[in-house]
Amino acid sequence: MFPARLFILLIALLPGLAFAEAIPRGGPNDNRVRLATYQEGQVYRLSVSLTHVTTVEFGEGESIRSIIAGDTEGFEIDGVPGGQAFAIKPVARGVHTNVTVYTNRRSYYFNVEETRSPTFYVVQFRYPEDNTRPTRAIAAQAPNYNYGASARTEFTPTRVWDDGTFTYFEFPRNAPVPAIFRYANGRERTVNTQTPEDGVIRVSGV
Repeated sequence: MFPARLFILLIALLPGLAFAEAIPRGGPNDNRVRLATYQEGQVYRLSVSLTHVTTVEFGEGESIRSIIAGDTEGFEIDGVPGGQAFAIKPVARGVHTNVTVYTNRRSYYFNVEETRSPTFYVVQFRYPEDNTRPTRAIAAQAPNYNYGASARTEFTPTRVWDDGTFTYFEFPRNAPVPAIFRYANGRERTVNTQTPEDGVIRVSGV
């Protein structure tokens, strides 16, 4: 029989055992480059900093379908052009949230916490060779064309839509193309943009 003291200690440890999360390990060349081994249903810790941006990179062939965050005020989250990665940055000290990412192949769960050190510059996912069964994934979202313009100028796009991860702006041929900003929390922020061959500007985020 366990002594009463030991029994109480084991009971106290059970909550911690139930909520174990994976901390991506430091890379061989730089501890700020982190490597995470994918496991279905695992929660991964992301240590992020107010003064740095952290990028999470998924495997070849992965395409982000949806990013869901518990705290959308305390963090800036942007999809990276190409759909295989996203960037996250806190906008206040001590913020903490969870983030769920659905791709065309897998589901990812993150526990994100702002900290001064150590911080992750990038987290790169690795996949076990025997992990061939994809987890539940979200199907590609139908385009959302529910956008309008309050005024018409030479800079007004002819069409705007999003796919749940990126927003697209189509302008008349040979028309001047303006810079695009995101307005949030009373201020403007620059956004990551990419212009494919068809001339449509793609912006990270919705």
